[in-house]
Amino acid sequence: MELSPAERFVLQRYREKTRIAGGPRTGYVLRQAAIRYAEAERAPGDLGAGLDGLVEKGLLSTSEDRRFFFLTDSGVALLADWR
Repeated sequence: MELSPAERFVLQRYREKTRIAGGPRTGYVLRQAAIRYAEAERAPGDLGAGLDGLVEKGLLSTSEDRRFFFLTDSGVALLADWR
């Protein structure tokens, strides 16, 4: 699966956070604010577009107000195999 730099950045945030929690799990949630942490310093491109792309690809789902993003089964599988 081809990912944009912004999508890779978002998934890297999930990878960092889920590693602390014992590994990726379906439904693992991050607030949009936590994903955007340090955005100005490190994020390549538009993180909003990256989040949208990951939702469209089925790797994340979102709350109605888009404040929370959840890993899907497909997102967990990708992170488990991601190097």
